[in-house]
Amino acid sequence: MTLKQAKRKKQDIDKADKKFAEEPTDIVTLTKEEDIQRSKEFVEALEAWIENKDNKEPFVFKEQSSMFRKHIYDTLQIKYKQLVFETITKSEKANEKEIHIFKFADESEKEQYYARKTQEKKDQFADLIGFTSIFQLLLDSKKPMIGHNFYFDILFLYSHFLEALPYSFDEFKKNFNKSFPEYIFLHCLFLIVNLGFMTPSLFLKTPNLSKRLRNLLLLMP
Repeated sequence: MTLKQAKRKKQDIDKADKKFAEEPTDIVTLTKEEDIQRSKEFVEALEAWIENKDNKEPFVFKEQSSMFRKHIYDTLQIKYKQLVFETITKSEKANEKEIHIFKFADESEKEQYYARKTQEKKDQFADLIGFTSIFQLLLDSKKPMIGHNFYFDILFLYSHFLEALPYSFDEFKKNFNKSFPEYIFLHCLFLIVNLGFMTPSLFLKTPNLSKRLRNLLLLMP
């Protein structure tokens, strides 16, 4: 996963959390008699579950219709704000989803639930991005990148951890130099020294060493 994809995924997670924290604006209105009856049965069963103090298990509602699920979400968010609910996907292919509804003895227990779910999301996100998190640390460190003839390594890093390779070489140079402002190609340095253009000690004393090497390699933006 690239940093661009990771950022988009994080935005989707935050957007979903915000969406279910707010009251719905596009409320689904049921028109079919059978749907209205099912909604009444759902509310009756839900309220019976709420009244049963001994039942600590979540209330599970199974529904394949996305429209009716939306109606259930609206009902929960408007009338039962003390409850917490989440959608569990059983099968992506069959669109099998369940709504799990939770009740709590007090606010402290509810806060513990939220803290646990937040940590689970953080752990899942960390597993999802994998080595990309290490790549982000490399970017943040602003340390020079040093390698020997590592053109293909640069392309691999860029395409696998930063973003898809752009169509324009100029755009690639601009983006790469923004991410890695300092890098040294040892292969180029060895060629300059071996061909006798400079002695090693003089070359290393040259101001803006990294910039000069990038000029030679046509990577300057």
